[in-house]
Amino acid sequence: YHAKQLFPTLDLFLPQLTGITVYSHYYERAYELVRRIKNHGEHQVVLGGPHISAIREAALRKSEADFAIKGEGEETLLQLCKTLVESNSDCSNIQGLIWKSDFGVVENNDRPFIDNLDTLPFPAYEEFPLEKYFCHKDKLLAIITSRGCPHRCIFCSVRLSMGRKFRPRSPENVVTEIQHWYDQGWRNFEFQDDNFTCDMNRAKRICDLIVSKNLAIKWCLPNGVRIDRLDRELLEKMRESGCFRIGLGVESANNDVLRKIKKGTKIEQVEDTIKMIKRVGMEVVGFFIVGHP
Repeated sequence: YHAKQLFPTLDLFLPQLTGITVYSHYYERAYELVRRIKNHGEHQVVLGGPHISAIREAALRKSEADFAIKGEGEETLLQLCKTLVESNSDCSNIQGLIWKSDFGVVENNDRPFIDNLDTLPFPAYEEFPLEKYFCHKDKLLAIITSRGCPHRCIFCSVRLSMGRKFRPRSPENVVTEIQHWYDQGWRNFEFQDDNFTCDMNRAKRICDLIVSKNLAIKWCLPNGVRIDRLDRELLEKMRESGCFRIGLGVESANNDVLRKIKKGTKIEQVEDTIKMIKRVGMEVVGFFIVGHP
């Protein structure tokens, strides 16, 4: 962050609430940013992001932030904003919120996950100065088509932020979002789901719709998918619809390690799947974790 840009913006805009996303690998920098914002004036700060879902109320004990949101933030943040606009200091009824009361840090009940993701509006990327971002040159946008993962790999924290239930957007909803940006000249997309191919039939339907609507796009899966949620038919449909690269969650080349981390796959499956992807004509990226027992 650049203080030369941040603080004049705060002085000009005078926001009632400033939001900061926190990832575990730079939480100390985020807490320092909170401290500087709080010292700059009468600003209220809310924290969100995966680090908050992991450590919960400890985030407010270790930082000077006023609020923190665990889990999905769409409805919780909206309710918090409405409460602050009404000058209401009682946040006890806002599910998913962690806040500082006169008696200390309070962690409210968890908010149930949103089952029907089609009810959410598309991200309002047009509200950002997209020309200032790297993505603008390549006309590349990220899309998330599902949330949650039912698998139990011991190293993964998605259960803390998005839950174990796989919650997909409908194929029609996904392709409508792609169409929206396609009509504005965007041709490159990244599907950044944690488990895009969990429902293989849904993934095939998305590919079929892209093809049937003549959307000449290129797309990839940079976040990785499971080895055991791909078959030849799906791969061919992905290739036909514009997919050129797939990330695979390999994790280890040792079956004993794969068993211990509860990955549910074997290295022989990995080898077969990579050969199948290469035959179809796509690039492969493998993700490995060094340091498992």
